[in-house]
Amino acid sequence: MVLGMISLACESEPDTADLVQDMVVQTNYDRTVDFQSYGSYTLSLDTIGYVTNRADESALSNGFAKSITSAVKRNLDAAGLAYVSLNDNPDLGINVFVVDDVNILRSVYYPDYFWGYPGYPGSFYGGYFGYQGFFGYPFTTTTYFRQALLVIEMVDLQDIQNDNARVVWTANIGDLINTVNLDVRAIEAIDQAFRQSTYLQTQP
Repeated sequence: MVLGMISLACESEPDTADLVQDMVVQTNYDRTVDFQSYGSYTLSLDTIGYVTNRADESALSNGFAKSITSAVKRNLDAAGLAYVSLNDNPDLGINVFVVDDVNILRSVYYPDYFWGYPGYPGSFYGGYFGYQGFFGYPFTTTTYFRQALLVIEMVDLQDIQNDNARVVWTANIGDLINTVNLDVRAIEAIDQAFRQSTYLQTQP
């Protein structure tokens, strides 16, 4: 597994905007596979999948989806793979989809036990402790957390067993929700995913 990060600047104390500019790029691959044996691939050029825990799976067909698939195709072509249609029996199938994960966490807090009031400054007796202590009322907090990742999968269509195809390479890119200038950063992250996966090159 290789982990990379897109970074445009190096500062000792970056501000909040700088912290959310970077996208983490994580790649993994099947080490038993000879990627030189692949010569062609197929890819949907105008649609990417959309998987979320809030609704049924669907797809994204918009400008973002097209720019993402174009970047993936450009990198695959540069690696020496030929784009073909599904009917032409490609060696690889490329899946591109967004995983939008929403989590809501509710917690109940019980305040600590308090003893009266602190003493008065300068008091000879060291303070007045007042009432005997009490418990505060419990309260509930709700935390809303949302994270979306762009996932690219490379599936071996040469070796399908029991209707199951093997995923030989994966790139996880995120976070799509909090990243500043998403369209540009996503393209840079895709380029980084292929750049750190030198074993995908099928030609010099």
